[in-house]
Amino acid sequence: MTDIIKFDKVSKIFEGKKVIDSLDLTIEKGEFFVIVGPSGSGKTSTLKMINALVAPDEGDVYFENKRIIDYDLKKLRLKVGYVLQQIALFPNLNIQQNIELIPEILGWSKDKRQARSLELLEKVKLDATYLKRLPSELSGGEQQRVGILRAIAADPDVIIMDEPFSALDPISRNNLQELVLDIHENLGTTIVFVTHDMKEAQRLGDRIAVMQEGKLLQCASPDEIREHPANDFVKSFFE
Repeated sequence: MTDIIKFDKVSKIFEGKKVIDSLDLTIEKGEFFVIVGPSGSGKTSTLKMINALVAPDEGDVYFENKRIIDYDLKKLRLKVGYVLQQIALFPNLNIQQNIELIPEILGWSKDKRQARSLELLEKVKLDATYLKRLPSELSGGEQQRVGILRAIAADPDVIIMDEPFSALDPISRNNLQELVLDIHENLGTTIVFVTHDMKEAQRLGDRIAVMQEGKLLQCASPDEIREHPANDFVKSFFE
């Protein structure tokens, strides 16, 4: 497979502490890649380097074989869909306007944007009546579904997801896990997903990167990590 993202000896220092320490990591095109670890492990900082919300202090991050620091940031971020833990829909825009935000910036025609909105809503079992609703009129799970649609609306090369389901109830969480698995299978988009939940990581990931205190402890398939954990911490994290 072709690499789409590469971390080459990447370190990040916050307030005198190395939160990421000499990270070497490659993510393949079309992969569902999960980064997992406890709070403070560096997983979110790693994720945010993919769309340059965090810059490395040492080493380089590459996107499609080009250093991220050499990209025009606006163009880079249009290639990367972003789903946050906090449901970050614009409250003054209706659902259609939220979904169509990036396609409009990219100059899609009105008809093409609307067709895309309707197509995506159907994928998440929401009908056309949702288009003109405001985010405040939707449940938390519905809002997060729309947040995912907004991230994929313009067919980005990569979708990054930062603990997007952790604040949801178990039923909504299960449904949205199924949704992103379906999106990945149907669209083949590269997804990089951060979680602290090992069960979620095992359910979603083609490969899992386990981090602790800024270091990468192991990166392998769920089965390989489960059968051959790199150390006692990885083993305990999987139990």
